[in-house]
Amino acid sequence: MNHTIYHDLDAPMAKRALEKAAESYRARFASYDPSFTWENDERAVVSFKALGMTAKGTLTLKAGAVDVTMEVPFVLRAFRQKAMSVVEEEVRHWVEKAKAGSL
Repeated sequence: MNHTIYHDLDAPMAKRALEKAAESYRARFASYDPSFTWENDERAVVSFKALGMTAKGTLTLKAGAVDVTMEVPFVLRAFRQKAMSVVEEEVRHWVEKAKAGSL
């Protein structure tokens, strides 16, 4: 599953907003054992667990956007749209905070 979240932040601020979104997501959904690890300055690997299975994906920073790619096991596909909507909501929240100077 692929999805793009558009923003109007510069690269360092977009990266910081993603880090804050990941921190918030980890706290809110701790029971799903979410993880977020930067591979390099532009790409983070993410995962969460549900029903004993792991969904994995990447968040890739681009100019004006974050590309989200998720590999979801077949059994968890009923949850993928909800998961993507929660990720987008969290990222948008922190993008807005960054734009307001609240990071």
